[in-house]
Amino acid sequence: MIATGLDHAGVAVRDLAAAGDAWAALGFQVTAVAPHLPGGITGNRCVMFRHGYVELLGMLGGHSATLERFLGRYEGVHVLSLATTDAAAAGQRLNREVVRSERETAGGVARFARVVLSEMEPRVQLIEQITPELVWQPDLLLHPNGASELLAVVMTSAEPAVAAAALSLAAGVPVVPDPAGGYALRMKTGEVRVVSDIATVFPGLTAPRLPFVGGIVVRAPDLAGQIAHASGVAIRFVA
Repeated sequence: MIATGLDHAGVAVRDLAAAGDAWAALGFQVTAVAPHLPGGITGNRCVMFRHGYVELLGMLGGHSATLERFLGRYEGVHVLSLATTDAAAAGQRLNREVVRSERETAGGVARFARVVLSEMEPRVQLIEQITPELVWQPDLLLHPNGASELLAVVMTSAEPAVAAAALSLAAGVPVVPDPAGGYALRMKTGEVRVVSDIATVFPGLTAPRLPFVGGIVVRAPDLAGQIAHASGVAIRFVA
């Protein structure tokens, strides 16, 4: 019923094709467009890692009030998806409904069970992967830049302690002090960091609004020490 890891970061983008091109230009393999079912009003392109992934979220046709609200704040990370092995138990713990979702993949229709905390900013969800073999396909995990793992998502808030406490409650996992100042929600795989100043992790980065999920940390030894930017997301590469 608790969060076991960082499943993925959802990045709201204005142009899904252009966003995919921008991530590919940084040496990431980006999946083909996959419509969300039913309807296909929204869809995604993903950057898959051995642990975790980045989901680029965009509109394919029609209207999505949720995506428009996200983009009205800023283009970038707006969804924190935390892995769980039992969505039903997580829903019971949090007194929330379990939502069933599907999306197309190259290997078939992937299915998920989600507990969504839509009132949180960023939006937090606990997600159980019903068909993980359709999401983490081996040929999608190879990147020209050598990236292999989503290690962290980094955010800042006007009240880091309050934001960290809300994350801890949602995840069922205690937070610990973060070395950059603030707090970290550390799970078996990956962490969410709530820092007092986003520039301590991504020098020169400023928050357009608070709270602000400024970037991610990715394991890529050949690029260790470098910082790149795509779709409003700062990407720190570490060994």
